[in-house]
Amino acid sequence: MKKFILISVSILLFSTVMAQPKEDKIEYNKLQVPGYSVEVPVAPSVAEEAIKNRFKNSGVKGKERKGFWEFRNVKIPELRNAPVDAYIKIDKKSRKDNSIVSMIVTEPGVEPGASDSSVNAARGDVPAIAAVGAFGLLSSLQTNTEDHGLDLELKKQDDQVKKAQKEYNNLVKDGEDLQNKAKKIQNDLETNRNNVTKQAEELKKQKETLLQIQARRKVAPGDKVN
Repeated sequence: MKKFILISVSILLFSTVMAQPKEDKIEYNKLQVPGYSVEVPVAPSVAEEAIKNRFKNSGVKGKERKGFWEFRNVKIPELRNAPVDAYIKIDKKSRKDNSIVSMIVTEPGVEPGASDSSVNAARGDVPAIAAVGAFGLLSSLQTNTEDHGLDLELKKQDDQVKKAQKEYNNLVKDGEDLQNKAKKIQNDLETNRNNVTKQAEELKKQKETLLQIQARRKVAPGDKVN
């Protein structure tokens, strides 16, 4: 039991480490640009929708270009108070239903991969973008994607429950209808048995009457008179 718990904790810790944001080299316009990445446990389409919703709720609308979602001249609390340009790309992880969220952050109007002098000139007296802020943003986006994936999963399961409930209700109703039909058939059978009994008595009575009438004749029908 202790061994099982230890293995489970080890797996959990390993997964947590693997899920941490990290500095990375990201390809942009055929250049390897310094950036950041994190693995998220949802499909790319789910991650993309969650990230767009996250920025949209902050009043920011992105634009897709060169395989990245660009959020230009936006203030992102996790990074700094001054505006930045954020480039976010979402790729499918080899593992099923996992994605890699990659992010490049630059000074407003500065293309990823620009020279340090261009970056410094654009930044001026504004504080540089710190890696810890980028890690914070990716952690926030990771939470957004996980929550959105869970919301979609909950909605899907809720739809399945409603579908199953509807089918169950239909089957219950069908069963009640069949029971009513079966009850009616039983009543009809009972009525038929009673009618058969009464008709048998009536038939016997009529046959007896016929025999009585025949007995009153001097010559029975079909007999020859000598």
